Amino acid sequence: MSTGSAPTRKLSKTVPVGAPSPIVPRQNPSRKIKFLDIDPTEVARQLTLMESELFCKIRGTECLARAEGGQAENDNIKAVISMSNKVRMLLLFLLV
Repeated sequence: MSTGSAPTRKLSKTVPVGAPSPIVPRQNPSRKIKFLDIDPTEVARQLTLMESELFCKIRGTECLARAEGGQAENDNIKAVISMSNKVRMLLLFLLV
C-alpha cells in the first residue's frame, strides 16, 4: 500500500435467497377466516412487500418537489403515506 492511499476493501458476493414459504392458516370450511387466524409473521411479510414496492417507486425528483412545497405529477410519496395511514386505521379498528 502506498502512502496516502485509501485501504482496499474486499467485496463479498451475496447469494440470492428465495422467498420463504407462506404461512397459511388452517382453513375450517364451516367458518370464515378471521384476521387473528393469520400468523403475525405472514402479516408482517405481506405489509413489508407492499410498502417496499411503493417505496421503490419514489424518485428523487418527487422528494425535491416536496421539499419545494409542491407535488410531483405521479406522487409516489403520497401513495406511501396513504398506505401507512390505511395500515394505521386497520390496526385501530382491530384494537378497539
